[in-house]
Amino acid sequence: MTSAPAEADIDLITLAPTRETARDLCLLINDLCHLDKMRQIVVLEDTLDHPERSLLFYAYRHVRDRAWLAEPLRDIFRHITLGLTEQVQVERLLDSRIAAVGEDDRRYIRDTLAGMADTPAREDLRERLNDAAADKVLVLRALRNALAAHVGGYTPQVSADYARFSLPKHLRLGYDEFLDGINNSAGKRIRSPNEMLLPVDPIDPTTTDYDDQMARRLGENFEDEEEDEPVEAPPDLEARLVAIAKGWATDDSDWHRSVDRLAEYLEMIGKPALMELLRLVDKNDWGVGLLGLPTTVVRRVFSLMSNRAQALLLRDMEEESDFDGICRTPGAVSKVRESIIDVIEQRGLADGGAALLKTFMHPHVGCDAFDALAQKEDAELNSLWRNIEKDRMGIALLGTTAEVAVRFLDRLSERARQMMLDDMKNLSGSVTASDIEKIQKEIVGSCRPLEDVLADIRELLASPGA
Repeated sequence: MTSAPAEADIDLITLAPTRETARDLCLLINDLCHLDKMRQIVVLEDTLDHPERSLLFYAYRHVRDRAWLAEPLRDIFRHITLGLTEQVQVERLLDSRIAAVGEDDRRYIRDTLAGMADTPAREDLRERLNDAAADKVLVLRALRNALAAHVGGYTPQVSADYARFSLPKHLRLGYDEFLDGINNSAGKRIRSPNEMLLPVDPIDPTTTDYDDQMARRLGENFEDEEEDEPVEAPPDLEARLVAIAKGWATDDSDWHRSVDRLAEYLEMIGKPALMELLRLVDKNDWGVGLLGLPTTVVRRVFSLMSNRAQALLLRDMEEESDFDGICRTPGAVSKVRESIIDVIEQRGLADGGAALLKTFMHPHVGCDAFDALAQKEDAELNSLWRNIEKDRMGIALLGTTAEVAVRFLDRLSERARQMMLDDMKNLSGSVTASDIEKIQKEIVGSCRPLEDVLADIRELLASPGA
């Protein structure tokens, strides 16, 4: 009989997924999906073919260094670049890979334990090996769900969140941690997709200073965060904004109509929605769209920006107001302003999504008990969101009124609300009224007070046939 091998010598344990692996997987999925959505095929293929020399894979080394995870990820994305568009094909390919990995791990566990004495140490090792194998399967299933969502048309962030949500609890990131990672992901911080292309002098992964060279190159391609925030805000901001507003003053009725619409929206929408709007609208469009708006409205937008962003936006607005040089016509400015209004209306930022919801919601299914849940206190609705799967809640909301749905969605952060609206829109075409009604009733049942449940049980026990 042999003794138990050291854990450091057992690949199944040393290469098992960790929380860092799960985090890197979610962020890498987001960045790769983003490259695919942008049709950066050359960059994507370059990254997939040479992960050992890729800045993106280097940033997410916890995935790169686990071949059982990195290889199926790369393989499926290769198929996607070649035209794979069916969710069922993605699921079938990854299910077969998951089955193969599971079979390999079962064989590995059997061979590792063979010949060992039947001792507590052997039993403990068996449990650890089985746990590691199970975690690998669960992480691969999370990958499958994310890539199926991507092929199905979901946004990169939503697809990555499919992976996060599918992970086992001990590996799963919290939603705030996930968003923070997305906002600071390698793909977002690298200045342009082309800088992900392998350089003419790729770093040889066999060299002893490979890590140092890659880290240095990664640092060279990242924005310098220390320069993001100047010490001081732009000087004379108020006076300069007033001068810009006066420069664009006009009696044109169409101009004023456009100005008034955007100004009303920017004054009305809440701070979280306005911050989301800042993210959704290109910074160059802000430099044009704010021209001619009341300074009080412009200041509100500026107040949500860093000092550096304020300085850059103010510079752009002043350049657009250089009437001695080449500047835009009022019609061109109004067109940009209308594009910002379109984003506000299409994303439901001004009305909580009510108008947007009405474009894809089903007819009311008539479950008054579910509608009544909207009258609960905020804390109770928060608890409901925590305890009900997001997809199920999204389906349930499809069959209520826009007002009820908005009440539920108001309990989410602006970013989470946008994601839920996207999910509901995508789910709308695949569910029926009976599906919606069933889920609504199940949610209502799960919300019944304990006293009511106990009363029903007592009544049942007291009945003659009990």
